[in-house]
Amino acid sequence: KHAFRVIEPKVNPSEANPFKNSLYNGIRTKSERFVDCSYSLILIYPITHKELKSPENDLHLPSVRIAGDDEPPESATVIDTTKMIATTAVATTPAALPPPPPPRRHKYRGGFSTSICSLFRDPTRRNDCCALACCGILSSDRNRYLLTKELPPPWYKRVGLNIGLPLFLLLVTYFEPTLSILLWVTIIALISRAILMRKWFRDEVIARVYLEEHGEDSLAEFSARESLVRMYNCDTICAHLTCGCYNNDGVFAADYSDLENDENNEGRDMCSCMWRIFSELCCCCGCWIQCCGMCAIGQEEREMNALVPKSERLFDYITFEPYEEYFPKIEQLRHMGNGSFFAHVRTLSQLSIKLLKGLGVILGCLFVFALTDIDASFTVLNMLVLLATFFQAFFILYLVHWKWNRFDVSLDAVVKYFSCGFILSISLALVFEMIVNIVVGLIAVIIFMMTVMSDADALSQTDPLELGKRVLQNSSWVAVLYVFLEAFVVAALTEELCKYFGFWMVEHPDFMTRDELCFLDPAHEEVQVPSNTDDDDDDDERNNIVSNDSAGNNTIMSSGEGKNNELERGSERSVDSIGKGITVAMVATGLGFACCENLGYVFAGQAGTTTKVGSELCVLFARSLFPIHPLCAAIQSIGVCRRDLEGDKSFQLGRIIFPAVLIHGFFDFVLMVIAVLGELETMENEKENADANVSSDNVSECASLLSQAPSLFVGFVFVIIGAVFYVTQSRAQTARLKAQEIAKQSIMDGGIALMPLT
Repeated sequence: KHAFRVIEPKVNPSEANPFKNSLYNGIRTKSERFVDCSYSLILIYPITHKELKSPENDLHLPSVRIAGDDEPPESATVIDTTKMIATTAVATTPAALPPPPPPRRHKYRGGFSTSICSLFRDPTRRNDCCALACCGILSSDRNRYLLTKELPPPWYKRVGLNIGLPLFLLLVTYFEPTLSILLWVTIIALISRAILMRKWFRDEVIARVYLEEHGEDSLAEFSARESLVRMYNCDTICAHLTCGCYNNDGVFAADYSDLENDENNEGRDMCSCMWRIFSELCCCCGCWIQCCGMCAIGQEEREMNALVPKSERLFDYITFEPYEEYFPKIEQLRHMGNGSFFAHVRTLSQLSIKLLKGLGVILGCLFVFALTDIDASFTVLNMLVLLATFFQAFFILYLVHWKWNRFDVSLDAVVKYFSCGFILSISLALVFEMIVNIVVGLIAVIIFMMTVMSDADALSQTDPLELGKRVLQNSSWVAVLYVFLEAFVVAALTEELCKYFGFWMVEHPDFMTRDELCFLDPAHEEVQVPSNTDDDDDDDERNNIVSNDSAGNNTIMSSGEGKNNELERGSERSVDSIGKGITVAMVATGLGFACCENLGYVFAGQAGTTTKVGSELCVLFARSLFPIHPLCAAIQSIGVCRRDLEGDKSFQLGRIIFPAVLIHGFFDFVLMVIAVLGELETMENEKENADANVSSDNVSECASLLSQAPSLFVGFVFVIIGAVFYVTQSRAQTARLKAQEIAKQSIMDGGIALMPLT
């Protein structure tokens, strides 16, 4: 990094000095297009000749001369400001000052730039989160498309081959057990086929990395490529085994210096350190433990992101629809302030349309199934309860997004985030909770055995059930400790992490910068957007917006119910609007997670009850009163905005989820511990009730009703505490973001941008 100082021209002290305090990390013009440079200190200018020659500026500077701090004025480089202003770019840096070399990175087998187990080094990386979902199938399809431009097979072929065929053979073996060998042969063949396909792709990635480093002629001969593939043949097979090991290629203490310059490794908190400890636990006998090749897929996706330019990676998962095919319509709709619901629906991407159609088809099939009376436990009334479960989530989403923040985040983004929470986050939570529950169960068993060994009377019991009752009655703290671990570790920590991952996995252009969305130029901004108003009115409004932009006005026109009237510079959204969009997106993810979880509690949890519909409605009503998942997601959004919008690097993963884990953990702990203590009290009174000839059924029913009342009340109190915490933090953050926006606009109005490079 080198500093520049102004040599010429000389500025009259009586005039405003345009170069005073103007050495910053880059150029940020009034159009908010950042001009990259190799040095940290550079001059900043207005963007047009008109502004230079305006009476209030009176600064017509044809050229300036700049020089490094250690250079004499004679060696200063002349920069033509007229050419620079016309192209909104800065002349190249002097040849005497070469750009600094890139940071040295450790290389791994196959030429990969990261370890195969880097999946657990930094939990904030988007690629690694995607590799965890659906056993890495979505990430694998994306990687293959980036490398070969080949679309994956249709979903019905995949489902039919990998799920339908084994289920059919399983049904056949039920009637003819002798054909079970055919079922196992088919399963082994399908797994082997998947491993070979992923091995072929990994070989292609290795060859592509080798070509990038050694040139196109390095693998010109077929034999050269074959020898390279054979060199890593064992590694590629081990990397994608369903369950297996991969030779340790991790970065340990001696190699950490190679990654010190990586910004993702800055500001590690306790949660990130625990994540790294977990990665070390995955190493056994010098090998990484692999499952479904997820670590290898994450490594390949990180490498593809390094090989393929960002502009070629701007498309959706699954459908591979480029952002430029639908996002300009969303931007124009937001710019016009069109509040029509059908206009927003017409701008949905292909992925969102497929998700909505899939939901409609599933609900339609379930409704037909309920009408047929094939299963007496699922009737039309149960179908109405299912629809009410979805309605509860959609109603909250209507208030949070459509009524209050319609233009802060698109309907397309809301559909994708809700679906990710409903499908991906809940599936991750089920797997992780099962793993964590096993660990917590082992800890509980060890504590239970230690308690039994210290109780002489308990050792005399021969019945295991009576032994457990006696230990719990005499040492109720064991049950309370187990409930504490279940509430805070198994439920709160795991679910909040999975909701955060669900939000972070979705990459949507709503939260990308103008520099990343290179296809957004003035020509794209005039795209025709479907609307429910007359064509003449749309043309007039669209023409007014374009003329306003060309005139330099900063007011964005908006109309419709629930809009946010705010001043933004050009077509850029304000920081406050982006913050609201992040909150809505995280709440949508939490609502999708909660909706799927409610379906499990409402239907699976009431399977054995006699009055099933009534019990389902009671459970749904009780869970609707305590929207803990969307509330905790909103609390998480405070930390995400603090890190990404306010630039506070101290807010890493641990500080982001910590308040939500506390609220969620105490909420679950209170509900669980009151229920457990009530059960213990019931067990203590059973013998007395039997001696007094009192009906145990009546007593248990009364005890159940009485035990639920305080738990519901205390749970409601924690929900109120969480809501108050969010409101206070959100208002303080909104004030900070608005102050940041005002400061930015005032600086930009002066012609010089002082915002730090992000």
